[in-house]
Amino acid sequence: MALQRLSFRLRQTVTHVRSLHTSGCRQQQAAEAVESEPEPLSVFRTRENDPACHSEQHIGQYYTLPSTHIRTLFPHGLPGRYQKQLKTFNEACMMVRKPSLEVISYLKKTDFSKPSLRYLFYGLNGTGKTMSLCHTVHYCYTQGWLVLHVPDAHIWMKNCKELMPSSYNDTRFDQPLQASEWLRNFRITNEPFLSKIKTKQRYVWTKRESTEEGSLLGQLVDQGISRVKSSSDVVGAVLKELRLQSGQPESDFRMAVAVDGVNGLWGRSTLKKKDKSPVESDELTLVYNLKKLLTKDWTGGAIITTLSQTGSLYTSKLDYLPQELLGERGFDGMDPFLPVSVPNYSEKEFESCYLYWMDRQWLQHPQTEVTLSTGSNECVARNFGHGSVQGRQQTGAGGGAVQGNSTGAGLRLTIVPYQKYQKIRGFGGAMTDAAAINILSLSAGAQDQLLRQYFSPEGIGYSVVRVPMASCDFSTRLYTYADTPGDYNLDNFTLAPEDIKMKRAQALSPVPLSLLASAWSAPAWMKTNGALIGKGSLKGQPGGKEHKSWAQYYIRFLEEYAKYNLTFWALTTGNEPSAGHITNYSFQALGFTPEEQRDWVALDLGPALHTSSHTHTHVLILDDNRLLLPHWAKVVLSDIHAGKYIHGVAVHWYLDSLVPAEISLGVTHHLFPEYYLFGTEACSGFSPLDRGVKLGGWDRAEHYARDIIEDLNHYVVGWTDWNLALDQTGGPNWVKNFVDSPVIVDAKRDVFYKQPHFYSIAHFSKFLLEGSQRVGVLANQHRSGIHCLHQTRWLSGAHRSQQVIDRDPV
Repeated sequence: MALQRLSFRLRQTVTHVRSLHTSGCRQQQAAEAVESEPEPLSVFRTRENDPACHSEQHIGQYYTLPSTHIRTLFPHGLPGRYQKQLKTFNEACMMVRKPSLEVISYLKKTDFSKPSLRYLFYGLNGTGKTMSLCHTVHYCYTQGWLVLHVPDAHIWMKNCKELMPSSYNDTRFDQPLQASEWLRNFRITNEPFLSKIKTKQRYVWTKRESTEEGSLLGQLVDQGISRVKSSSDVVGAVLKELRLQSGQPESDFRMAVAVDGVNGLWGRSTLKKKDKSPVESDELTLVYNLKKLLTKDWTGGAIITTLSQTGSLYTSKLDYLPQELLGERGFDGMDPFLPVSVPNYSEKEFESCYLYWMDRQWLQHPQTEVTLSTGSNECVARNFGHGSVQGRQQTGAGGGAVQGNSTGAGLRLTIVPYQKYQKIRGFGGAMTDAAAINILSLSAGAQDQLLRQYFSPEGIGYSVVRVPMASCDFSTRLYTYADTPGDYNLDNFTLAPEDIKMKRAQALSPVPLSLLASAWSAPAWMKTNGALIGKGSLKGQPGGKEHKSWAQYYIRFLEEYAKYNLTFWALTTGNEPSAGHITNYSFQALGFTPEEQRDWVALDLGPALHTSSHTHTHVLILDDNRLLLPHWAKVVLSDIHAGKYIHGVAVHWYLDSLVPAEISLGVTHHLFPEYYLFGTEACSGFSPLDRGVKLGGWDRAEHYARDIIEDLNHYVVGWTDWNLALDQTGGPNWVKNFVDSPVIVDAKRDVFYKQPHFYSIAHFSKFLLEGSQRVGVLANQHRSGIHCLHQTRWLSGAHRSQQVIDRDPV
């Protein structure tokens, strides 16, 4: 009966919670037709993402882990099924459960001057012991503990990549590859501690190599990474140093030792010696040293472990109790310990799991499928008087051919595969405030359809999204995140209500989106003109308080977005810095000369990123029209102090006709081939002679195609359009700078129009996946109207794609 009640509640939940799966009046009526119980639904997700704040009221709810925590805390990976879920949903969520809360509550009350307690999660197979361990370890990590994590301990007892006699003790065997890999992961997780903790002993590795007493722990770890032969002994030395120093008055760290499948350390090994006899667990250097850490008393931390049926190679699959899986030796070695039972998922937890999968759009009610299949979401071709709606034969991913004609010699294109050029990064658009307003003005079903057109596998495969940092001209108001005058420490920094609009698009993408941040203006109190608009630059000089505060503004932006599990692939040094030097410029701008940008990156932005947790975020300079190249690149990239922080050059398309691509893009690439070129903004309808929205304008689609091909033929690795969606006026835009967009929204009719240049971009974004490489191509005749691009290597296999635009008549 309990399952029947749960099944009925879930049927209601699918209808009420997942309304975004439906669109149009028919679907809404169908949803309303289902009767519902007055019983309240469980809340399956919590906004409380700090494990230290989790309590019993959060049991059964999912919380979100920042992607930076996943990369640093679990660099070795997570359980296979959870990793698949993480990749599928493009976010890391864990369920708050009672067993982990129990251990966390103990840790909060622990007297760390006493010997460390041992906690042991146990339970039937599949009850979530490893995830309970991960939740507890995440708590320790957020509290600033040093984390010593050994996932899948039983792997050290079998399937060894390499086994060799120990160089230190001839009765033992080393596993150098596994040891060095563990040290690399340990370094990633505990980077801040490696420059603080110093060794208490001297370690000799060879006649010429040793680690002296008083050396940084990082030097000891690096010894094992760079000298793989010594890696097993280095692991033992690291464990010994941490055991001896944890909890000591002169030491300033807590240590969490987390071992998944700890019983495997006392199990039977599948490893064999040369004489085919089995290797005992204590004969393995790694296992021997880890067991010393687990079984000996030390202070200043905790030992948190799980029991695993997988790690018990020769026990019954029904065994799960500590005495059954640990065996006599393991039980005595771990004793005393606190057993923490992990029961099977409760009805509430199962319901939350079900709801979470539906929320991520991987489960769907059958009624929704029926209404969708019969609904009126058809894409209809329309003629607005600016182009043709004549149906054409469509070439899919399977391939096509360049057709000859009856009036002259056919064009032959010859591929030159050994001429290899740049690889593609991706294509995309900008989620401006205006784009978000227009998308959210539609019904849930229409929103879903619009985003799918861009980001889903059935859409055009966008992988890059540009995000303005605070307001731009395509906002409805002027604002920044730090508008309090004199707030140099950014104590009042806060995101605006317009922010955090990427989650839906990110969930619909089959691969993680590459987010790109661009700022239009610093807060007015930091600028020489005291305003967000007009001619103005930062007060003072690079290295001064305004410049440093502006650099920290970027860091705070990245940190605030990371709280929503949104991390950025790259940021630019500011949108169109040349505009900030134009008198009476009409909207937000911040002026930089190339010399000022160079020095700001070298003295402020670069060091700020380097000392933050966002060291992997790329920095792109310029973010302005390409006619400023190659001069801008020469000034900034020739400086070694600035160049070491920079990854690429961002360009806009607005004045492309004033300078040939060969001079701007081509010369820049050949001068600085180690830096990539990336197109960050383009739109139609910006010219005073051809302004605003033009529904069905194929001339604009052709302009897009020619520009993208020209850029790609001159070393550009990606191309980003401007607004993802605008209304029929080309806005909203607070300064009335109305332009066109690939998608135009008519909120009153609850419809959106895909413009011809939407399909023009699709010819590139759909077929040139990230990693695609441009190769040479030769034509058998010269025709001034032809632009072509060819590439041969895709991430999905050895596929070929060719984009050709031919303006000559046939």
